[in-house]
Amino acid sequence: MQVSDGLKIEENIKIENTNNTKNMETVPKHGPGLIGVASSTSPRYRAFDKCLIAARKPPSRDPMVAESGMGITFQDSINVAENFNRMCEDLMESPIYEWLWILGDDHVFHPDLLYKLLDRDVDIITPLCLRRHPPYTPTINGPVEEGHPVLGWEAIDGKCGLIEVHACGNAGMLIRRHVIAKIGGDWHRAGCHKSGLGGPDLWFCHRAREAGYKILIDTDNCIGHIEPQAIWPVINQDGNWHARISPVMDMPKYVETQCITSLRG
Repeated sequence: MQVSDGLKIEENIKIENTNNTKNMETVPKHGPGLIGVASSTSPRYRAFDKCLIAARKPPSRDPMVAESGMGITFQDSINVAENFNRMCEDLMESPIYEWLWILGDDHVFHPDLLYKLLDRDVDIITPLCLRRHPPYTPTINGPVEEGHPVLGWEAIDGKCGLIEVHACGNAGMLIRRHVIAKIGGDWHRAGCHKSGLGGPDLWFCHRAREAGYKILIDTDNCIGHIEPQAIWPVINQDGNWHARISPVMDMPKYVETQCITSLRG
């Protein structure tokens, strides 16, 4: 499938500030990449479209120089694994793209989420996300040898920052090009494990770990699920996580203020 330029947003965005050259040099500069969107709702949630538009703009840093080249590929097959595999194929067909960011059109997220994940500078990273159905636990699974069992809050309670996991859902997953290239194909496959939840996601994690890569969850950054309410992971002062559900979906201010996940405050 041909990659679109997406929502008529400029492919290259440049912000210049010449007041402090030294500080500008310390700001990470990220190469171009591809945003892959798995479309499951028709029409897409307006909240998702607003988040997507905001994500394609440079983060609000001052001073900074940002060069953003982002393509978007929308995949709407009823075969979920096929959608994800086409994203990987689109990435590999274009030599300019250095990363793939996987989204679903039932996600809401902070406008700077993509840049925060890129700043981590790791091979594979996923923002903390909850399942769309009760009891709204993290999309984290155990080892393949045990059939990738669904894990509960105990997997992250008392933890913050980057957490290595055996497998997880791919909501907001950022994957570097060299990972997809090394795996070489068969990135996502459905119905491969005993767990019936998120088969293609789990297969990719299995393939990536076989290739020598770690699967990291970033609890300092999260992504919300729409079902149709917005479900967010939040943490209390004791380091215990829980789900926060809001009836507000189509409100960017909510997205900007509710990603409060760091124990470090």
